[in-house]
Amino acid sequence: MFSKGSITIGQIRGAPIRVHWTTLLGALVFTRSLNPAVWLAFFLLVVVHELGHAACVRFCGYRVTAIDVNGLGGLCHWEGDPTAKHDALIAWGGVIAQAVVLVASLMVLAVADLPPSLAGVAWVLTEVNATMMILNLVPIPPLDGARAWPLLRILAEERGWWTPTYGEPGSRPRRAWSRSAEWLKDLSGGRARREAERRRKARAAVEKELRDLEAIDEEEAPPIPGEVGEVIDRTVGKGRSSSPKKDPPEQG
Repeated sequence: MFSKGSITIGQIRGAPIRVHWTTLLGALVFTRSLNPAVWLAFFLLVVVHELGHAACVRFCGYRVTAIDVNGLGGLCHWEGDPTAKHDALIAWGGVIAQAVVLVASLMVLAVADLPPSLAGVAWVLTEVNATMMILNLVPIPPLDGARAWPLLRILAEERGWWTPTYGEPGSRPRRAWSRSAEWLKDLSGGRARREAERRRKARAAVEKELRDLEAIDEEEAPPIPGEVGEVIDRTVGKGRSSSPKKDPPEQG
């Protein structure tokens, strides 16, 4: 969707940080402000969120390939084969980074008087920041909450506070089946069962036919009636008497 129209503003360990032109529209919609300083604060907040994901990716031993910022937020691209625990921890990275910014901003506001020109920036780093964190933790894909909250269950399993009903703690993440996937699975299973039943019936029919043939071979032939037997004997006798006799070979 945002494959074109981006510029690279930097790198993190070789991974480019790209900004799409729609980022300006996103800042305008989310902040409802015409102040460029407010837009910049919002942009930095999105970048911090994605850098938090990138830090967790590195912490778990995987590789960040790119960071994209666009009008809908941002996306941290990375490579690896994560466990469920690592997958959830990486999902928490963005919110944790925002929480650090929130706490730092509140501490600065508590001890310093900012000029009125920075009031909008302070608002973005506190109220807008907190709102973004809450929205990101809603457990609905593609928000981070859909992958982040399972970390609590995994940690509870590891410490013995909760016994899982299936699987092993820290195993690879499982994706819930959709209704269509369940229907397709049931349809495939039904076909396999019908095919197995058809083969079983065909095999049973062949075995029955073989048993019937063996039973016929083992049965004794019925006795031939006397008159029919006499006719057969006379016919065989005539055939033998009518056959030409061969002369004995001449001896020299």
